[in-house]
This record gives sequence, structure tokens and C-alpha cells, in this order.
Amino acid sequence: MEIYLQAIATVLEPFNIMVVALGVIAGVVLGALPGLSSTLGLALLIPVTFGLDPVPAFLLLGGMYSGSIYGGSITAILINVPGTPSSAATCLDGYPLTRQGRAGEALGMAVLASFFGGILSTFVLLFLAPPLARIGLMFGPPEQFWIAIFGLTVIVSIAGRSFIKGLMSGAFGVFLSTVGIDLMYGHPRFTFGSADLYEGIPLVPAIVGMFTIPVVIENASRLFSLPFDPASARIRNILPSFGRLRGMSWLFVRSSIIGTAVGIIPGAGTPVATFLAYDRARRSSPTPERFGNGELEGVAAPETANNAVESGTLVPLLTLGIPGNAVAAVYLGAMMIHGLDPGPTLFTDYGAIVYAIIMGLFLANIIMLVAGLGLIKLSINILRVPSYLLTPFIFIFAVIGSYAIRNNFFDVGLMLWLGFVGYWMVRNGFSVVAVVLGMILGPIAENAWFQCLVLFDGDMLQFAGRPICVVLIAMTLASAVVGSVREHRNRRKAAGVAAQTPEEGKAALSKAHGG
Repeated sequence: MEIYLQAIATVLEPFNIMVVALGVIAGVVLGALPGLSSTLGLALLIPVTFGLDPVPAFLLLGGMYSGSIYGGSITAILINVPGTPSSAATCLDGYPLTRQGRAGEALGMAVLASFFGGILSTFVLLFLAPPLARIGLMFGPPEQFWIAIFGLTVIVSIAGRSFIKGLMSGAFGVFLSTVGIDLMYGHPRFTFGSADLYEGIPLVPAIVGMFTIPVVIENASRLFSLPFDPASARIRNILPSFGRLRGMSWLFVRSSIIGTAVGIIPGAGTPVATFLAYDRARRSSPTPERFGNGELEGVAAPETANNAVESGTLVPLLTLGIPGNAVAAVYLGAMMIHGLDPGPTLFTDYGAIVYAIIMGLFLANIIMLVAGLGLIKLSINILRVPSYLLTPFIFIFAVIGSYAIRNNFFDVGLMLWLGFVGYWMVRNGFSVVAVVLGMILGPIAENAWFQCLVLFDGDMLQFAGRPICVVLIAMTLASAVVGSVREHRNRRKAAGVAAQTPEEGKAALSKAHGG
């Protein structure tokens, strides 16, 4: 208990509070800029930490991480452009809420969900890190392969109106993920002789292009403005009622568990957690037909999960010295620069510093909540800008975000090409989100599959000898079958409502929505 109180006292020093606040605000701004990821923000901050002691240095990095994860939801909700890859799932319901004039409500739910996810997962990191890290070590290539396959079942929930087109979209995303050098044989695939494609299609330009260009074209062709109501930014219209939050308590807990668990598993990544949390929220909802059309739970689930991943990734890093994703790798580099040696002895040799870092995450999430609520009124003013002025700025940020990843104009051209492909897909009923999901999970599944071929010497029946794989296989089959049957029933129900007279349709929908 004494070390906890010492860590709290250290974090609450005025200079450390200021450092965390600066990190959070800078993270929110960076996260809101399309294409500029959390990893990039942390990497840019490392030189700044050279002149700081270890505690304020990592408080600054923790604040940046927390703020950037939430910041990505701002543009995802307001203009349908995910600021970070982890915000792609938030677009599904966040932007429809903006189209309904409920942008303030959506942003308020996003910041509250991010706060709950960050706080709950930090408690897990504080009290359960060592045993959870040992569980994370049990996930090798076979388990990672089946996690990726399980993740692909989310396509059932995000397929849109046509399940077949959703599957085709997901398959196209997996195909795009195969572009580049074959890691098994070192042979280039679908590169057409271009050295710029040897490393594959970068995820950020792909996401920015497929989400941004359709919005730019739509705005330019229709010259419409999103509904803006100044009253929507008032606190009473931003924050949901206590009863609504209490009814969503299990959603927050479940999404936090998903985010923390995915963060602990090496190589999974934040986008996987957000889509899995969204899928679970939709399937457990009594009104799944509302998802994708402007449902607050569709914002809360992914935003809770993506902030929960933050503390989850630190579990194997701090206890075992194993970075589970790119952000954790940046953290690892920063810790080594400051003379810390992540691993089993970290908590005993540098306990005061480590617990101060963890307590700093609590403070970062609290400051993020306050700053996020305070910035809603400012950020929602984006909707007051006429589309003919806003659209060029959206396009400029898309170009800058695509170029900044590798400082390569080829990525800008790739972003534009995929953007036009995305526009065609949207116009013809295909799912852009399913393409993104395929691009995220494709490399995870392929790399793990190649490793399994070597590990099992070609005998894939050895999957059955790994209990976690058996559980994941059963979950994958159950998720795919149950989800497909449920989607078929929902579509038949929707078709039945559409076939009714307008009066009967309104009565049926009112009954289905509880009113």
C-alpha cells in the first residue's frame, strides 16, 4: 500500500500533472488528424523525453497515447474520416448520428466510453498484470491464426444490406493484404514490378483513402451541409442519463475485457479489439437493426475497447519485456533509453517508477475525460463550416496523413486509387469497413499460418492438440453460424416491414423499438 501512495503522490506533483495534460491535449489533436497514428505521435515525442526524468517522460507518453486514441473518434464521428485505424469501427454509427443532428451526443458517448475503458483496463494492469502476462504467453502462432479467423466473423455484423457483398468485400480486403513480399518464400506478389509495394499496401493510406475520398466526392457532388444545432453541444445534451449509463454498464465491462485481452495477446492490435467489441455489442443488443444507422452503443463499444487496449499492451511489456504491438515497441525503446529493463525484475528493481507510470494512466484518462468534454463544443463547430470550404481541408489532411507515414508520394497515389475504389463500392452496396477488416486481419492470419506450417511440419491436425485453439475454433464456427442465421432473420424481418403499408410499417417499427 505504501508504494501505491508514494506513486500517487509522485503523479500529483504539479509538474507531472502539467506534463500529463500536455500529452493528452497533444494526443487529442494528433489523433483527430487523419493518418497520424498513436505510434507516430509517441515516436515523435521520444526525443522530447531525453531531457526528462523517467517518471515525467512516461507520463507524457501515456498522456499522448490516451489522448490520441480518443482523438481519432472526433473526425470519425463528425466527418466519417477515422483519425486513427482504431477509429474505423466508430464510423459505423458515429457518422450516422452526426447526420441525424446528434453529433454532440455521439462525441459525449465516445469520451465517456474511452474514459471507462481506460480506467477499467488500468485497474487490470495494476492488480493482475503478472498472471495475465503468463496467459498471454500461451498464445503462439496457432492461437493467433484462429483469433484472426474468429475476427473475420465480424463481417457478418458489418456486411451491410447484402451479406454476400459483405463477404466479397472482406475477401477483397484479405486479397489486398497479400500484396508485397511473400514472407515464406521471399517472392513478390501483385507488386507489378513496383518496389514501393514490396512492403505491402500501408494500412493508414488505405483506410484514409477508402473513408475520405467517398466523403469528399459526396460533399463535392451534392454540396450539402451536415445538420448543426448549437444546443447539441450543451452538457445536458452531451451526457447520457444515469439510467442509460447504468443500462450500458455490462457493455462497458465486456468491451473493456475484450480490449484488455486483445492488448495482452501479441500481434493482435487495437483495430481487432474495436471490431470484436462492436460485433459483440450488436449481437447482444435487443435491437441489432439499429446498429449502422446511428446507435450510441455502436459508438460506446469500440471506443471502450480501443482505450482498454492501451493498458493491455503494457501487461506483457512491463512484466515480460515483450512488446505486443507497434506502440508497445515504441514504449520499449523509450524504457531502454531511460535505463529501465522491462521484464520480471522491473517491478522489484524500479517499483516506484513503474507504479507511478501506471497511476499516471489513471490521471491521463481523467484529464482526457475533462478535456474531451470541454473540446466537444469547439470540435462540433466543424459542422458549421460549409461543405465547399470543409471538403478541400478534408482532402488536404488526407494527403498529408498518407504522405507522413513513409514520406512517400506513392502512398498518396495509392490512397487516391483506393479512395475511388471505395467510392465505387459504397455506391454499389459493398462494405468498405469489411475491406478494412480484411486488410487488418489478413496479415495476422497469413503470418501465423506460415509459422504453423513450420511448427507443425505440415500436419494441421495438431491444432486439435492445443486446447486454446479448440476453443477458438468452436467460437469461430458458432459465431459464423449463429451470426449468419440471425442476419438472415433480421433481413427477412426488414423485408417484411418494407412490404407493409406505410402505416403498418410505422407501427411495426415502433413496436420493435420499444415504443
